[in-house]
Amino acid sequence: MTNIDDIDESIIDVIKHNARLSTRKIAKRSGIPIATVNRRMKKLIESGVIKRFNTELDYEKLGKT
Repeated sequence: MTNIDDIDESIIDVIKHNARLSTRKIAKRSGIPIATVNRRMKKLIESGVIKRFNTELDYEKLGKT
């Protein structure tokens, strides 16, 4: 099990609403320095806490309902 602290939780909270944000925007929204966000994101991905980044499609708008 990976230890998740308040910093990790803040990053996760930001990216669960929009995983496409740049590291700079994640840092700004969470109030965490960019270097820390980079390091923590890498740790979260490598440890498997973050498994993937998804795209949610609107099939109706694509004409595939």
